[in-house]
Amino acid sequence: MNECIEALEKSSAAVKSDLFICQWARSQQIAEEVGQHFFTSDPSASVDVSDLSVQYTLRVYEQQLDRWKAQVPSDLLLRRKC
Repeated sequence: MNECIEALEKSSAAVKSDLFICQWARSQQIAEEVGQHFFTSDPSASVDVSDLSVQYTLRVYEQQLDRWKAQVPSDLLLRRKC
């Protein structure tokens, strides 16, 4: 998937909506990693957020999201309207 995203991002034929979809796909990759890590597809699984290892893992994913957001071109970021 990364190869496809990179190819589309580097394409001279890519339009803004293509680049937006690339960033959406990158964010979903992170979300999928979180889901796989915490077994969210298993309804019987439980995650104790007071567990230090869970807190550490969540911080790692938060940092990963921050790094992703920092590399997203500002014109592709969605802005909240108040």
